[in-house]
Amino acid sequence: FIDSSRLAFLVSLYTAMKGRGARVIFCGLKRSLQETFRITRLDKVLTLADTSFQAVATLTSSAPG
Repeated sequence: FIDSSRLAFLVSLYTAMKGRGARVIFCGLKRSLQETFRITRLDKVLTLADTSFQAVATLTSSAPG
């Protein structure tokens, strides 16, 4: 479970980082939190990864250059 103020914070963080050309990837989330992201459709906006290795791979595979 995550309350609406924390969800709003995560969206604000995502927006601020995107505005700076940075990326945020959430990894290692409990299944219940992943489900919350799915229900709120934030999984369509935020980048989620099961592990830190997958998060790094996502960042490096989409890095410019």
